[in-house]
Amino acid sequence: MRDTDKSEAIVSRTLRVAGIYTSGTFTFGCLLGTARQLAVAPALGTTTALVVELPIMIAASVGMGRWCLQRERHDLRQPSGWRWVRFRCPSSF
Repeated sequence: MRDTDKSEAIVSRTLRVAGIYTSGTFTFGCLLGTARQLAVAPALGTTTALVVELPIMIAASVGMGRWCLQRERHDLRQPSGWRWVRFRCPSSF
């Protein structure tokens, strides 16, 4: 396998995992924000509702990140593989 093929495969895999992570986290945040505005904010106030939501959202982000890495069978102890990626810059700089 050529270096170019490796870098394209790494970039493709990375973008796929990033898309899954982003869409999952965004969807959960929208649902949680809606629940916060409709149920928690009227009872506790806006600021308190945000303080209650924050640790839940952080935990969801960490959990989604772990799930995405486990789904792709990514070993965190291994190098990321970005050393194979060569960015092409125009020579006019």
